[in-house]
Amino acid sequence: MSRHPVLHRHADLADASQALADWVATHLRSALERQERATVALPGGSTPGQFLAALAKQDLPWKRITL
Repeated sequence: MSRHPVLHRHADLADASQALADWVATHLRSALERQERATVALPGGSTPGQFLAALAKQDLPWKRITL
């Protein structure tokens, strides 16, 4: 991962939420290629709702992932 900030622009919150879900899923898959389990800390509240919904739809081995 880069130590420098990268600006990502999206048309709307739905697009940004999907892009973030795709990014998180990619990194979870990568981690699970190297190890049996992965853990991710997720935000709460209503603000990340679209991101969490998009992440939940990802085809991931959820039994191997701790949220």
